[in-house]
Amino acid sequence: MDANLLFYCKFCSNKSKSIKSHLHHLRVHRHLTRLTYCGLGHCLSAFRSESSFRAHVIRNHRIFVSKGHNKPSLPPSSTGKYKCPIAICGREFLVYKLLTSHLRVHLREFSSIPCVVDGCLKKFSSINSLSGHISKKHRQQTTIDHEVITSPVYDLPEISLDEYCAPEEEVTQQERKEESLVALAQFHQKLEFKHMVPASVNQVISKEIRTLLSSMERCFLNSLSSILQDENLSPETISLILSSVSERNDLLEVCHSLRSVYMRKQFYERHFNFVVPEKVPLDNGSFYYYIPIKKTIRAAFANKSFNFDFELQTSQFEGVFRDFFDGETYKSYKFFQDNPKAIPIILYQDGFELANPIGPAKNLKHKLLGVYMAFGNLPSDIRFKKENIQLVALVKDCDFNPTEVYSKIVEDLISLQETGIEVDGHGTVKASLAFIAGDNLGSHALAGLVENFSRSKYFCRYCLMSRAEFRREGGETRKFPRRTIDSYNEDLERVADSNGRLGNHRGVKYDSPFNAIPGFHVCAPALPCCIGHDLGQGVISWDLKLFIQYFVAEGWFDIETLNDLIEAFPYSAEDRKDKPCIIKKLEKGRLAGGAWQLITFMRLFPLIVSGHIKNPRDKVWKLMLLLREITLFSIAPKVHESHLPSFQCMIDEYLMLRRALFPHKLLRPKHHYLSHFPELILLFGCLIKVWTLRFETKHSFFVRSWKSSNNSINMPQTLAFKHEFLQSWVRSGGSSVCTVQSGESVPYQHVLYSEAIQKAVEKCVHSFSQFVETNSLSVHGTNYRKGDVVVVRHVPRSNDLIVGMIHLMLLGPNDDVTFLVKLCKASLVHKYGCYKVQALRDFECCRQVDLLCFYPMHPYLRDTQTYISLRHAIVNSPCNSSF
Repeated sequence: MDANLLFYCKFCSNKSKSIKSHLHHLRVHRHLTRLTYCGLGHCLSAFRSESSFRAHVIRNHRIFVSKGHNKPSLPPSSTGKYKCPIAICGREFLVYKLLTSHLRVHLREFSSIPCVVDGCLKKFSSINSLSGHISKKHRQQTTIDHEVITSPVYDLPEISLDEYCAPEEEVTQQERKEESLVALAQFHQKLEFKHMVPASVNQVISKEIRTLLSSMERCFLNSLSSILQDENLSPETISLILSSVSERNDLLEVCHSLRSVYMRKQFYERHFNFVVPEKVPLDNGSFYYYIPIKKTIRAAFANKSFNFDFELQTSQFEGVFRDFFDGETYKSYKFFQDNPKAIPIILYQDGFELANPIGPAKNLKHKLLGVYMAFGNLPSDIRFKKENIQLVALVKDCDFNPTEVYSKIVEDLISLQETGIEVDGHGTVKASLAFIAGDNLGSHALAGLVENFSRSKYFCRYCLMSRAEFRREGGETRKFPRRTIDSYNEDLERVADSNGRLGNHRGVKYDSPFNAIPGFHVCAPALPCCIGHDLGQGVISWDLKLFIQYFVAEGWFDIETLNDLIEAFPYSAEDRKDKPCIIKKLEKGRLAGGAWQLITFMRLFPLIVSGHIKNPRDKVWKLMLLLREITLFSIAPKVHESHLPSFQCMIDEYLMLRRALFPHKLLRPKHHYLSHFPELILLFGCLIKVWTLRFETKHSFFVRSWKSSNNSINMPQTLAFKHEFLQSWVRSGGSSVCTVQSGESVPYQHVLYSEAIQKAVEKCVHSFSQFVETNSLSVHGTNYRKGDVVVVRHVPRSNDLIVGMIHLMLLGPNDDVTFLVKLCKASLVHKYGCYKVQALRDFECCRQVDLLCFYPMHPYLRDTQTYISLRHAIVNSPCNSSF
């Protein structure tokens, strides 16, 4: 049989030549992922539903299989919308769910509502009755006469696969037993280390499974014995048959092999890709646990959750900063110049409390310090997923000694850079440290710099500015000499020559252990900022509080009114995930909330208080809008270098106005770090790709593991082993993702839509039979829904944008995502810093990869006008800049 017509399992060596055999085999790996992998000819595409998988086989591989069963749905009208059947209303909706919600409102006014399908005279007193009627009577019905459909939904390919045929080689009983054993082990592994089920509870589940199987076996043997007796077989024959059946029941033997916590862990270590944490002693008699970086990298090549590729995806356009490898720090690193296929390693270290520091357990001293690692050669959308961030070291905070703990890490990094490691199928693989992410405190401690930001004379790790110079008039915008490797070494010599009299010189206390890595130095620079800490929980949390205090004092609103506005604002599904906190005490030093909550509050603040702006020309209001522009620029995922000078001017203007308008509130060190943002983009690429918040999500695993273990003895060992057991499950395929995920989909039927829609689709889509229409899509983790607004292009010689409201979402071969949008003109309203949307008549088709901004936006209705607030500044081209 042609190898391209075989289904290859991603997780093991199994091969199937029928689609049903393949689907049946995938159930063995059901505890790793819910996704359905194609595997046809080694295809790596994955799907959330079986029907999507079958449609993919037809569209992409041109092989006919049955299409499976889709959930029946009511297609929209020829305009792509659902129309309210109430004559005096007639509102239209892009999503059927919104129509049903709207009809519930009408039911409060009328005793019944008519069917939404034209020509049907039925009336209903409840939405459930209407939905049941549509499902039974109008399944897949539209207002278009189906006789006009002359072409099939799919052009049927010549090759077809049987739904079921016997595999080429019969699966032996031993192979099925081994598959069941692996599936059961992964089930227990997932419960304990993914879902944090305590080991004692997992043991109860294991025992109960064995008990149930024993009871079922006895019932089955009793039933079989009765049947055999009815056949007048001799007792000896019956006994022989029952014994033979009992001996061939492998389920009990499988469960017996994993009957205890110890036996399960031994199985995980032997059969899964487990890296054993090493216990490393410290000079004070304590110890920490180290997970060897070399073994972790070698294990990554066997990770079935992703393709561990060497090649970095460089920017397609010159001068565009998209990731850290577009920055000058990475480009000037000689090791990566000489070894372009070497793995760039990203480190992060931070301390965290296992017990709630403000709860009843605040007196428990359970603080740990963790060192984490991410692989820079992974795509940015999966690089910082919690499961893909690796643990390097875990130590009690009270036992932490930078030189001792980091020396083992540095030793391995030097070896990886100089000699590399041997990996089967890849030869010699080298790696080196690209940069170290961290907050200000962690980065300064790691770099050997002063950690007191409130009183130290030199508090910046990027330049040699003193606190007194920063406090002088104009000091907030002055440029000071950069810290360099030479200045760092000179400061170290001064500290060494003082024989202990100087604790530091120009902020340098001791030499960082990581400076021993050839070609790497903390002042290269190699310690990027974190916009989550410096901007979100820094400048925004302090300054937005000052602005709100000013607006309250001016009588624009009071705190109670503002809190009501925050609660009542109609947030989109994405914005609601980071809904701003209500303000309890305005007298506090800063606003409460997480970094992204505060950034969301900053982005939506003009729309939240839109009806209470008394003077749009107020200097403080303009200052707030300026900080909002800086925020949107800072979180942009792509930046063209031509925008950096204007970004620097914006920051300088903001700092000068902030000092002038609030002279009694001194600028803080994080305000100074803000002035370095344009320079840091040149060095490290987009700042959103080097921040620490994704690393910090890793802390939650250890906190949850500690709580589920109910054990505080030797916590570093317990948590390190739990983490590596989880990673062994992840490497088996437990963190699998699919690039494009679609919701319920139906074949795209071109002739059912209006002439305007048909013309727009024909300009972009040529083979209609290979596309399906879906109601929701996720591309690289970004969710799209009908009614969302996407940015299509700039208006030439203007700050205005052409945006589109999504009417249809089409998915074609090779995960080609196409949107049919109704074009709108978005004009910048300076009063809000947002865009007012004015609908145009034209439809247009655009591919998702060609969008000016891949983040979808939600339209907000304020003052009878529709507005959109950009998720970030659009500064990825040298033409325009839109905020």
